[in-house]
Amino acid sequence: MTAAGVRLVAGFAFGFAALASPAFADEGPGEGEPAAGNAAEPVAALAAPGPAPSPPVNPVPAAASPPPPEEVEPVVEVEAEPVSEPTVEPKASRSTLKRRVLYAARGATVAGWRSSDGWGAYGFNKSTRKPADSGGTLAWCLDHGLAPPSDVPTWSVSARSSSIPRAALNGGGSISGMQLARAGYVVSKWGDGLTSGGGTADQETAAAIMLAVYDVLGTRWPSGGFSVASLTTASFGGWSGYDTGRVLSEAKRMVAEAVANAAPGLPTLTSEWVKAPGKVGEPFSWRVRLRNGAGGGMRDFAVTVKATVDVAGGVRWTSPLTGVTDSNGHLTVTGVMAKKAKVTLSTELTVPEGSATVAEDPRFAANSKSTSQRLILADPEELSTSSSGAPGEPDPSPPPPPPPPDPGLTTSVSPKVVSGGDTVTETVTLTDGEPDPAGLTVDLYGPYTTKPTLADCDQAQWVGSWRKSEPATKPGQDQ
Repeated sequence: MTAAGVRLVAGFAFGFAALASPAFADEGPGEGEPAAGNAAEPVAALAAPGPAPSPPVNPVPAAASPPPPEEVEPVVEVEAEPVSEPTVEPKASRSTLKRRVLYAARGATVAGWRSSDGWGAYGFNKSTRKPADSGGTLAWCLDHGLAPPSDVPTWSVSARSSSIPRAALNGGGSISGMQLARAGYVVSKWGDGLTSGGGTADQETAAAIMLAVYDVLGTRWPSGGFSVASLTTASFGGWSGYDTGRVLSEAKRMVAEAVANAAPGLPTLTSEWVKAPGKVGEPFSWRVRLRNGAGGGMRDFAVTVKATVDVAGGVRWTSPLTGVTDSNGHLTVTGVMAKKAKVTLSTELTVPEGSATVAEDPRFAANSKSTSQRLILADPEELSTSSSGAPGEPDPSPPPPPPPPDPGLTTSVSPKVVSGGDTVTETVTLTDGEPDPAGLTVDLYGPYTTKPTLADCDQAQWVGSWRKSEPATKPGQDQ
């Protein structure tokens, strides 16, 4: 790190030691830091030495000077400024703070913000539940501008699908379950197949994932909410050797697909015979559907259908057995029965779950930028479905029946106007309900001299209650 990137303290000896500390001597500004404008604080000027005092008549031997205080190496660096972390054990090594393991453009900027260790992913060891320099799985930062991940404590790892606190540096408030589902979608779909040893294309993809995650989480940037839609290739600085046009287009594609497909909740994969196999010469069609946790179709997922036919040449296919799901999550394959045969069709998909798998340092605090940022890990779901059919056989796995309609309730009274002593009859009709609605209760209110509204049915006007096939009860009576 240059002198301009370190906070100096008054006092020449200690200030010099901070500049010479090997922990920071070669570091650039941390990720989430403005690319310019972080000038170091000025050092207080040293006064010219005065004349030496006259020695005393009977000099007393001077006591031995106490040893200088042992220098404690800074353990957290935030925005190019050493920040001590009181919860970290003294003498914690700089090596406990992890750098990214798959990244593009170390020290480069995006929209005026610099990442000293590149744009991409950290490593995380799921076995030890700690960030790692090598091995493990890849993880992308959830919080922008906070300290690098530390491997001093054991982290917690859990799937999060409901709101969590947003770091104060990122705007405060909360991150919604939908935002987490979208971030988990991006990391799981495009990050699951990457490794720390990837080449330039993988490094660019890792950088695109980082930008897309910041977008769908609603992360704040110097100019406000961060959005990849507002970026151009001119927004990238110091990306020599990398295709910033590809990084940006991939990030935009990731955001668009996550917004279209992701929702909190588990995804489902189902299948059905649109037209089951029939007689020889007749066509058939089979359809799969991929849905998110809210029941919406998930588009643009590659599907490969495996077909098993118990008689060679029994089917003539009239569509490919591969394709991508449409906007409703559907993919359909078709064929014609060439011989009397049994047909089994199946497929398997790896799909992002409707949540974000979050790793969190136990010392994390939303209002502190000196503790480790949280990380998002890829955690996709394996789904499969299959159907079998043969001429004359019903589909053994038909789609589930539709849910029953909501019950309806209507009432009528006769006569509508009565005098004292007259009898009134109230008829209650329940449609599309259970055959024996034991919980159905009718309350009678009155009398009224004008046509009442629902607000007029208060306790003072209550006459009694009736339950199906039971006599009326008055206040204070058991039903």
